[in-house]
Amino acid sequence: MKEATIMKNARLLEILLILLEKRKTTSIELASHFEVSVRTIYRDIDLLSQIGIPLYTSTGKNGGIFLMDGFSVDKTLLLKEEQQNLFSVLQSIDSIPGVDINSIKQKFAALYAFNQSQSKDEWLDINLTGWLSDPALFEKIRKAIIEKDRIEFIYTNVRGEEQKRIVEPRKLTFRYRTWYLYGFCHLRNDYRMFKVSRIRELNVLQEKFEDRPYTLPPIYTNTAAENQIDLTLDFSIQAAPYIYDLFGDKDISRISDNKIRLSMKHVDEEWLYHCLMFFGDQVTVIAPDCVKKELRERHKAAYKKMDAGT
Repeated sequence: MKEATIMKNARLLEILLILLEKRKTTSIELASHFEVSVRTIYRDIDLLSQIGIPLYTSTGKNGGIFLMDGFSVDKTLLLKEEQQNLFSVLQSIDSIPGVDINSIKQKFAALYAFNQSQSKDEWLDINLTGWLSDPALFEKIRKAIIEKDRIEFIYTNVRGEEQKRIVEPRKLTFRYRTWYLYGFCHLRNDYRMFKVSRIRELNVLQEKFEDRPYTLPPIYTNTAAENQIDLTLDFSIQAAPYIYDLFGDKDISRISDNKIRLSMKHVDEEWLYHCLMFFGDQVTVIAPDCVKKELRERHKAAYKKMDAGT
């Protein structure tokens, strides 16, 4: 009985949303949409009328079920700014492969008499489409999370090592310009974060998994004091846009017309040296000496390989 009541209430709400969007429908269309009888639809219309929804019906060639002009749901449920913010979030979700929320957006627009074509109040546009190199892979992971299917794949870690992993996928998360998969790794017997771009040869196993308690961690957890160094780097002004992209402006100062300085604490890790090698002669290491020495040795090795033609 409780489930039947929930289904009826959901149907009543959706009928109202359909009428708010289209202003007119027919009992046959609604009966087909909800897979119920026409008689049930007329009972629903009577219930909506009893609670004050201004509906009327007419017969004939152009007849049907109508919502009186000028009626809209009380907008005080969400303020105008909240409506716009929520709609912007819905737009961003719609850019993710495999997630189709057009129906939700249409109902939202109808509920608040919100014109999707209006742009004067829109201040945010998020599109994540370009951040996925393999939408098909993303979709397989998404379905595995929803269906609670274990997956296996080849993963390349930060040291370039390839390992087969069997994972119970729990969440896809977008952080720091990158998509990550968070899940329980059977190899490590613990939860781990995996960069989606490093996942290859993914297979969905015909094995279900049970829920385990988990909490999403920050992306970078290797921030113990003994792993951090006081880093001071000078960059040419041509590199400035990329430095602001990577580090923001909090730790950056302008020291001349053609040079900026980055002073910050940073973890002494492989990514740091890849980053510095990328900037080539546009970066000068001021401190510490250990980074100077390591970067010098890496440049020497690179020149040696180029001279050898390998």
